[in-house]
Formats: sequence, structure tokens, C-alpha cells
Amino acid sequence: MRVLGICNFWVGTAVYRVHGASSDDRAGHSSSRPRTAAGRPGKQPVSREQTNSMPLHHIAGHPGPASGKSGHVLSVGSAGVRPSAVSEVRRDERLAMFATAAHRATRGTGWILPIHGRVFRPPDGRAAKAALAIALKTGFGVSPDSLNRLVFDERCALMLGDNCQDRRIVVSVAGTDFQFSPTDRYGQFRGTILIPDEVAAAHVSSAGLEISAKLGARDHRRFARNIQLIGPEGLSVISDIDDTVKVTHVSSRRRMMALTFLQAFEAVGGMAERYRSWVAQGASLHFISSSPWPLYEPLETFLTVAGFPAATITLKNVALKDRSIRNLLAKATKTKPPAIDAILADFPKRQFVLIGDSAENDAEIYADAARRHGPQIKRILIRDCGGRRSGIERARKGGRTASDARLKCGGLP
Repeated sequence: MRVLGICNFWVGTAVYRVHGASSDDRAGHSSSRPRTAAGRPGKQPVSREQTNSMPLHHIAGHPGPASGKSGHVLSVGSAGVRPSAVSEVRRDERLAMFATAAHRATRGTGWILPIHGRVFRPPDGRAAKAALAIALKTGFGVSPDSLNRLVFDERCALMLGDNCQDRRIVVSVAGTDFQFSPTDRYGQFRGTILIPDEVAAAHVSSAGLEISAKLGARDHRRFARNIQLIGPEGLSVISDIDDTVKVTHVSSRRRMMALTFLQAFEAVGGMAERYRSWVAQGASLHFISSSPWPLYEPLETFLTVAGFPAATITLKNVALKDRSIRNLLAKATKTKPPAIDAILADFPKRQFVLIGDSAENDAEIYADAARRHGPQIKRILIRDCGGRRSGIERARKGGRTASDARLKCGGLP
């Protein structure tokens, strides 16, 4: 078990703004006319990217108990402004709702719900799959065969699917509908919603608070997701995925590509049991990874089948059909720090254990996070994957650890 030192750094909390005001104080105006609710980041680090959502039901106001000033919260169950509005997901398209976690509003009462998803269209024909198969064989020396064809076809459909841009998605939460800004070039939509305590209490279950995409009357598909409600204080675990809980062999691109596109995902032995024990003791769990968002669904299925507890999952933007394909092999030092900062900003009073492996730069990334966030980082654990230079040694030689850091190997499977 490796423990890195703790440095004292102040962490600013994020400010969400809805209808031009902080969503911690108000969620909108009591008007029947729909307005765009734009999330504007406050001081860095911000917890989420700028997001937009448009409430389709009345929004009523009452004094905010915590602030003592007049504010507004969502009034669930009121008459709908645009009851006919539905999500723009065509028959040949799919919608994936990503796992997020709600956090307490910093002022007043209620929960901030981050909403995040993706709309895409699976590829037509065999030409795209054949091109990817040739690229894998030419570039990495791996190719699909009869034994792994089904896995390859599934991963191809996700990675080569068309990201559906400019789709407006309507999400139902606790009886209220919200229309989000159009999907971006990655087919993704994002938004934040403020839910009052009494509404959350009336709709939450042991699995969380359910959200679902509102579809047309003749569309019987269902795209839904339970959002966890995580309290403001306690212990949270942020964990890497590749070579920490899933066998990936990141240090070998050939083996990594074979495991990513051709083989069923394999869990690192003993890790699911360890994570379940932590969650059973009250910890919350967040996974971050350099894997691309198109692989979200098989990754979530893998984590569930392998016995890992429910968790949020943060991946990176990659599209094989444009220049963002370069992000597929982008260094984790560029993609993971913003994900870590966003989670810590959402939960500024919680303490965190950061877990990674020595195959990548997790030790350095986490050591830098400890320097930025200080008391929020309680411990850093690195799974030793071997290699000529462990991540811990790189962190030490890079001068990224505190002088009192205890650098020890072991403690993880």
C-alpha cells in the first residue's frame, strides 16, 4: 500500500447558475415561458463543464432556508409548459445515459443532479469494420478471427458509430421534464438540475434517483439511469480502471489494442471484493479512465458483472472519424487531472482515496492532485504492475511528493 503526503491547498467550490442565478439559491423564475438554464463556472476548479437545460414545467420560488434570501427551487408536479416535447432520437439511433452522482447544493437545500449522455448511430455495412480490422493488423499486429468476431463487432459498432449532433434531449426527473441544449460533435448532452430535498426524498430509492429520456408515444424503447445521491461529508474513492481493476496491459500497445477491441474484459483478481468492502463501510466510488466514451456501455457492463459496486464513470472524448482520434493514445496526464478536479470540487468536504497503478502515470497524477487539494486527499494507493520504473519512483524523482510522504509498495492485489 502506497501512501503519498498531504499538502494544504484551498479548494474553491463550483458555482452553478441557472437562469442567470446560482442554482444553489434558485433554479429559475416563476414563469410559464421556458428559458435556457446555463451553467456558468465560478472560480477554478469548476466541478462540471458549462451546461444548459430548459425546464419544460413551471418553476416556482420560495425563500432559500440556508441563504435566508429569496431564491427559487424546482416545483415538481406543476402543469407542463410543453408536454408534447420529446427527445430527438431516431429509430436507428441509440442513447446512452452515463452514471453520475448528485451532490448537495452549497447554499440552501436541495441536490444538484449532473445529467450526461450520448446519442449515436451504429455504423452501416461492413466497410468501416473492415477498415478498422486492417488498421489494427497493420498498426498493432492484431486482427479479429472467428473466436472473437462478436466482441470485435460490438466494439466496432460503438467506436465507429456516428455521433449524432444537434439532437435535443428531454429528460424526465421526479415528474418534471427538462430539455437540454443540442448534442455536441461527440453526440453528447450535459446539464445540471436542482432538486428540492422533499422531492428527492419522495422519489429516491436504494438504487438512487431515476432519470429517463422522454420519447415519442410510439417509441417503446427505454433509456434510463439511476443517479446516486452522495452526502457532503464522508470518504470517497477515485479509481483508475485500466490495469487497476481491469487487465489492459497499457504498457504494451499491441496487447492493449487486442484487449480493447478483440477480447472480453478481464478483472484484476481481488479488486472487486476490496471495493465492495469499502462501499459497505460507507464510501462512495468514482471511476476515471483514459478509455473513450464510446466504450462506456461495455465498461459499465464489465464492472457490474465483475462485482464492482455502483459508481460514476468518467472517460475521454474520442471519435475515430475526426481528428479527435489522436486522443485515443493521449497521455493520462492530460485527461485525468480535470476529471479528478471536477469530482473534488463537487464534494469539497469529503475526503478522498486515490487508487491507480504503476503502468501509467497515476502516481505522478495523484501526487500533483495531493499538492493541489491538500486535506481532501487522505491517501494514495498504487497497484504495483512491475516494470523497470514504478510510478512511485517516477513521482519521487520528479519531486512531486511531499517531504513527509511514505512511499511503500503493496496492499493491493
